[in-house]
Amino acid sequence: MIRFIRIPILFTLILFVFFSCIAQHSFELSFGETNSNNNIACSFEYQDAYYVAGNKGISEGSLISSAVVYKISKMGEILAQAAFPKVDSNYALHFGFPKQNGNLQFMGTLSADADYPNFASFTYLCELTPDLEMVWEKIDTIPALALNINKHYLVNYLISSEEEIIIQGKIDTVAYGTNDILFLSKYDKQGNRIYFNIFSQWQDYGVASELIFNPDSTGFYLIGSLSLNSVFKSWIEFNLELDMLGSGTLADENSLLSSPINVVRLDNSNIFIANNLAEFDNWYNYGVELRLYNPELELIKTAIYYTQQKVYTPLKQGIGHVNDDYLWVAAFEEVPATGIPGSEDIILLVFDSELNLLGEKVHHGDTRFWIYNLMSCSDMGCLITGIVPEYGGADWPDNYLLKVELDDVITSMIDHFNPKQRIAIHPVPTKDMITLKDVPESSVLLFYTPTGQQVALFRLEEGENQLEIGYLPVGIYYALIIQNQQLIQTSKIIKQ
Repeated sequence: MIRFIRIPILFTLILFVFFSCIAQHSFELSFGETNSNNNIACSFEYQDAYYVAGNKGISEGSLISSAVVYKISKMGEILAQAAFPKVDSNYALHFGFPKQNGNLQFMGTLSADADYPNFASFTYLCELTPDLEMVWEKIDTIPALALNINKHYLVNYLISSEEEIIIQGKIDTVAYGTNDILFLSKYDKQGNRIYFNIFSQWQDYGVASELIFNPDSTGFYLIGSLSLNSVFKSWIEFNLELDMLGSGTLADENSLLSSPINVVRLDNSNIFIANNLAEFDNWYNYGVELRLYNPELELIKTAIYYTQQKVYTPLKQGIGHVNDDYLWVAAFEEVPATGIPGSEDIILLVFDSELNLLGEKVHHGDTRFWIYNLMSCSDMGCLITGIVPEYGGADWPDNYLLKVELDDVITSMIDHFNPKQRIAIHPVPTKDMITLKDVPESSVLLFYTPTGQQVALFRLEEGENQLEIGYLPVGIYYALIIQNQQLIQTSKIIKQ
């Protein structure tokens, strides 16, 4: 169903043994109030627990929501939860992080009009203890600046070394529809606004854009579907006083206009980007596009993971940066989680800093998913946060968590797929000979054991090839076909 091309795959038995010795736990968890709006949109790890936050309906069938925070054990058990309903107000938490003082910081939006819960006109900030007790909360209005501000959204954030919070969002000045005007706010440790800037000539058209600091953290970039050239991904550079310094367009990217974009700066200062694919010469090519840029935003290389359906990467945080050796990426089908019956898969990928695919795993679901957040964990695994329908086709969503271990991904293999080319290999199973048809020029076939040991290498001729493999021990092997240093296909071979 989901396949990858491009990039040699690295397997090592040493890594397998090492990561198998780390204490890891996998779990899948869905929960929520019956016939109510449940939505967790952010997550982080602190001490011996995961914290996830969002909003939930204040009663069954209610469209009015309260902010809510859950404390989850490493085994997937709900240890505690806290909701803070407000009279005639609808609000939600969108982002959170642990503070240096040991408490938890959260940011979200609040609407004081219960009849129009989506028309959020306030930014909400609060601090909680690890036991989910309120320390303080602040509600901040958006300065009008001669604009008729109707509602606003928080898109992403950064945390400075001084724990100052930079929030990027979008403002709508129209009663119906959206015009997505860009704004930036900066708050101190106590939730007091210290800077604000609105950029009325810029719109953020995307489902989700991304903020990253520059290499020395003296400023930051916004990357997304911006109005400089909304067909392609653009960037804007700002200083820490929220003044615009410059802008440009990213080179050689093939993502759709409205797609979410996931960006992380690596430890080596390069920039790693993931988003869904749309090749403009063939709209039936779907997948995840990976790109690597240097610190000056110059393209170094690209890779593509092809899928048979159109997919999204997680909307808020979509790259889990454990370190430069292991980068998590996830994708899910671009179909709303609620209101539409059916099921789908979650694709989990691990790359290194050179865009080499180290492993992949498909989580086969029995429901639909909508993923907001992918967080790398201290045990090298990842935690996915989102929603699922309360039942198949239901309009009410439940909260959803999926914890995945690293070794479950980097030691797994599935067949890869390139829609532009498929090499036939038969017979499978086989005893001594295999035949390959439609082989492109300059290709090499490698045989690996499931533990990652290379046991054979064949230099292939263009067209048809017959290969003798009778000398190999009986067992399962993975056949990797590489053309011009690019992985174009992987298949499972059973040797009898």
